[in-house]
Amino acid sequence: GANKGAYLELGVKPALKIAPSLTLYVPVKAGLSLKDYYEGPTGSNRFGFFDLGAIASVPLAFMNGKSTWEVHGGVDILWLGDNLKLMNKGDGIKPVGVIGVSVTY
Repeated sequence: GANKGAYLELGVKPALKIAPSLTLYVPVKAGLSLKDYYEGPTGSNRFGFFDLGAIASVPLAFMNGKSTWEVHGGVDILWLGDNLKLMNKGDGIKPVGVIGVSVTY
């Protein structure tokens, strides 16, 4: 947009231990404009997106030691606000696959 914007993202990621080596995370996020962040043809929208996901995580056993390694994967479903929907060729719902490795030390 033409103006400097301010953005706020709120989210939580609760976890559920399914088995000793399997954790299910359910991330929930919302992207909001505090001021002029989601500008576009429909004006400046307060709502940008809502994101709900399901991510499974498994520890990598061969990396036991001072750090914890995990591999994870799943899907996020995004519900887009008006201006993001226009930038996404009219699609208001967008699935996004997620795969990665994380390390905690």
